[in-house]
Amino acid sequence: MIPAQKSAVFYRLFWIYLRWSLKRSFGSLRAHLPDTLRHCRGPLLMIGNHHTWWDGFFILALNELILKRTMYVMMTEEQMKRFMFLRRLGGFGVDHREGKDALSVFRYTTGLLENDPNALVVIFPSGVMTPYGDTPSYKEGFARIAALVPGVQIVPCALKATHIDGQYPDVFIRCGEPTNTQGMKSGDIFINSTQRLDSLIASQERLVLKKDFADYTVFFRGRAPVSERYAAVKEQVTPQ
Repeated sequence: MIPAQKSAVFYRLFWIYLRWSLKRSFGSLRAHLPDTLRHCRGPLLMIGNHHTWWDGFFILALNELILKRTMYVMMTEEQMKRFMFLRRLGGFGVDHREGKDALSVFRYTTGLLENDPNALVVIFPSGVMTPYGDTPSYKEGFARIAALVPGVQIVPCALKATHIDGQYPDVFIRCGEPTNTQGMKSGDIFINSTQRLDSLIASQERLVLKKDFADYTVFFRGRAPVSERYAAVKEQVTPQ
């Protein structure tokens, strides 16, 4: 495995760049978080669906804007070797082949959660990106990790980037309630957590389809579409 090599200076500079990049690439970022998550104490293990290359960066933005935790993201070694700068942001690379390096990964990840009550470890349990609409196959590693860390709470997180009305896609993030897994067996943790994640994904799909964004907070708006910019310029130059 490839451990994280966090750099506070690099992280701060990258966040400035990422915020700019998100605003240039997306129409808005909207999120819904329960109050229990906003005020939660103790380490968190967040599991999410994985459809785009941006997903880890969406959660990084969520963390910077709201959660304010020490964030780590589990990645594949292959991806990590292609983008080694992600180590400086808290990324760590693992070999997902069955049994390969499993003990080292468990020790490392449980250490992150046990040694920092403000830790946020993000795992995409599908292990790979899957197209929207496809049913992912989840791996049980996150549940085994959670079973080893007393006091850790699991948070499901549904991510979606899609076009609504504008030229640029909008980002939707919907998080569920944190669940304490203490005393639970890994098999029960796995079933409970993945069912909650699937339910959250389905709920967000319905809300986005209906354009029902009442309980989402807009954390930033990005570039206006060309049509809006054109209309604004036209209004300014058109004689009254």
